[in-house]
Amino acid sequence: MDTALIPKISVIMPVYNSEQYVFEAINSIISQTFRDFELIIINDGSTDDSEKIILSITDHRIRYFMNSENLGIICTRNFGLQQARCEYIAMMDSDDVSFPGRLEKQYGYMSKNPLAGVCGAVMEFIGDKQGHFENACNTVSTFTKLMTAPPFGQSTAFIRKSVLDKHALQYNPDYPHAEDYKLWLDISKYSEIYCLPETLVYYRFHLSNDSRIHQANQQQSALKTQKDWFEYVLNKKLNADESDYFKGIRTFKSCFYYNLLCFLVVKNATIPVDNKIVMEQRMRNNLLIMNSFIEKRFTILLFLVKIIDRIISKCILHLTPDKTV
Repeated sequence: MDTALIPKISVIMPVYNSEQYVFEAINSIISQTFRDFELIIINDGSTDDSEKIILSITDHRIRYFMNSENLGIICTRNFGLQQARCEYIAMMDSDDVSFPGRLEKQYGYMSKNPLAGVCGAVMEFIGDKQGHFENACNTVSTFTKLMTAPPFGQSTAFIRKSVLDKHALQYNPDYPHAEDYKLWLDISKYSEIYCLPETLVYYRFHLSNDSRIHQANQQQSALKTQKDWFEYVLNKKLNADESDYFKGIRTFKSCFYYNLLCFLVVKNATIPVDNKIVMEQRMRNNLLIMNSFIEKRFTILLFLVKIIDRIISKCILHLTPDKTV
């Protein structure tokens, strides 16, 4: 293979019954200001006109594959990773839209930051929801946000392929509907992760979103990933009591142990974390737990809990060394 002919970026786009949106998604990639890429489109056994629309677009950078049957998003994304030839991999869902400068800006960041394994960006919601997917502004805060949620959306991910190859990483089928969240955590164990504080992708929010159809399974896999995060940061396996929160058990006992884990992270984290984010999430969790147990006529107690919790957090942060860098 003539490496001089290999482009810089492999863009991976799985497609399943996306006839309404796939043309716009593909067009947003082939119209990028950064031109040196290949677009790997994998049709995961669509039964609508997705294939007809894909084949109607003529661009020499498109490499088209068709699964013989519907294999699911994890298998399809992993097939895309196997087909990728380039130094960098950009993920893209078939119902989202990339801004024209997305690849150029993410390629620029990754080229200048060789320690970065994956770079995300801010997403703006379109469709049934308005707003932005929250972002982090440095490598430590981006990593710390993994304790509760992925710090950037799947369609903004820009990955250094050598990190995947060296550590045999791919989307994990044991974390269905949160496989991207798990992959960002796995990458962060070997390299830095970062989220550009700039909107580079439109995320289309609609009734067929995977996160809406499989919300319960996604939540279960997300909690499993959060447990992995705490075990990695504390360099220990959680015991049964400490694990209850991550099984979806919402009791005062599980809340107590979640608080204890947060205190341990702030005090004993084996790697740099953003203590402020840890304590903010601890407070948010406490309010959610209290809200589920307190009747409406006692909601004033939530206000008092919030004040007390804020004082406790400030004291904890004041008394512990800052582990951010």
